[in-house]
Amino acid sequence: MSKYYFLGDTFVIEDFQHAKTFANFLPAIAGCDGKPLWAFYANVGQAMGGFGVTSKDTPITPFDSAQSAYQNIPIKSFRTFIKVKNKHYMPFFGANKDVNRIMKVDRSKFSIEEQAKEYTYSITYSTVSHKNYAGLIRKVTLTNNSNKTKRFDVVDGLPIFFPNGLSNYCYKELVSLMAAYCVVTNLEKKAPFVKFKTSTADNPIVSESITGNGFVSIDQYDKKLNVIVDPYSVFNSDSSWLSAYNFINCSYKDFVNMPQQTENKLPCAFSTFSRVIKSGESYSFISLYGMFDTFDIFKNN
Repeated sequence: MSKYYFLGDTFVIEDFQHAKTFANFLPAIAGCDGKPLWAFYANVGQAMGGFGVTSKDTPITPFDSAQSAYQNIPIKSFRTFIKVKNKHYMPFFGANKDVNRIMKVDRSKFSIEEQAKEYTYSITYSTVSHKNYAGLIRKVTLTNNSNKTKRFDVVDGLPIFFPNGLSNYCYKELVSLMAAYCVVTNLEKKAPFVKFKTSTADNPIVSESITGNGFVSIDQYDKKLNVIVDPYSVFNSDSSWLSAYNFINCSYKDFVNMPQQTENKLPCAFSTFSRVIKSGESYSFISLYGMFDTFDIFKNN
């Protein structure tokens, strides 16, 4: 049974996925010199749903009405896959009586945490302020709860990530056509920039598209994590995105070295690492997902 209480100014929901369903937005406040981001969340899956700039017609990830979002967030929004030797885990996914899941809501951010026998997986969401771009910040901490030193292989992120300019309508009605315009650059720098190659409007003038959406993940040692932009690299032919087939069945070395398709396909936005963590110790990283007017703005931030 879910429990609700305040811890100072923080509202806490224990067993949040079984609490009464609710939805909210992170505050779209970025300061006079910033760019606001709208970000919808609910107490399902890893909580964060669609987010984007200006309106629901310029999303970074798919925007759904509330009822559809409750169904889609656990699969189409943030996902995590963990492999420890021959054991596989998907934090926050599906019912699991052996874990404890907690949500904490603050004025400008919220966090979720899954406490299991082997690990604790903590995520905090907030938005970027006082910058010349709109962005979502996602801080993740993985703690080894076992009594042994173990290697954790992890894939974490979004199974779908839009190029800037892909409207919610086009995603739902013209997705294959729009995917043909898509290109991912800067993959070799572990900071992918996703955009359309050209304008997509139905008119005789074609121009280069320069705006894009980008993401990057940096760990506590200021090192960039490896990134995956091709959904096939993670899920293989499982178009339902329920099982990370390649990640589970390949060695980690083979997995991160798989060739990735970077054109004519809607990308994903996963970060990945393989880390030895001692008993009781933690490893953290921060991911940024945002919309940028030019690649130079993304590169310089």
